[in-house]
Amino acid sequence: MTFAGINLLAVVLAAAASFLFGGVWYGALSKPWLTSLGKSEAELKASTAPITVLLLLTLLAEFVMAWVLANLVGHLSPGQMTVSNGLIAGASAGSAWSDLRWRSTMAIKVQVWR
Repeated sequence: MTFAGINLLAVVLAAAASFLFGGVWYGALSKPWLTSLGKSEAELKASTAPITVLLLLTLLAEFVMAWVLANLVGHLSPGQMTVSNGLIAGASAGSAWSDLRWRSTMAIKVQVWR
C-alpha cells in the first residue's frame, strides 16, 4: 500500500503509535501539570474545546508529522536509506516539531491562565 513511494500503512501505524504514546505520556503527567497550573479538571474542561475535537486534531497532526517524516526520508537516494540516516532525519524533524509543540503548549497554558 504505497502512494508516491510512501508506505501508507507505515505512516498510519507511526501516527497511531505516536498518538498512543502521547496519550500514555500526558495521562501519566496530567495531574502534576494541572497542579502546577493551579487548576482543576473541571476548570480546564470549561475553558477548552470538547475533548473529541482536541483528540481528532491531535491524531490529524500526528498523521501529518508521520507523512512529512516519511517524505523526508523518502527523498534519500536508494543507497542512502539506512537506519542512521533515518535517525538523523527523525532527530532533525523531531527537534523542530518539539519546538512547535512546546510553543503550542505555552499558548494553551496562557489561555488556561486567563
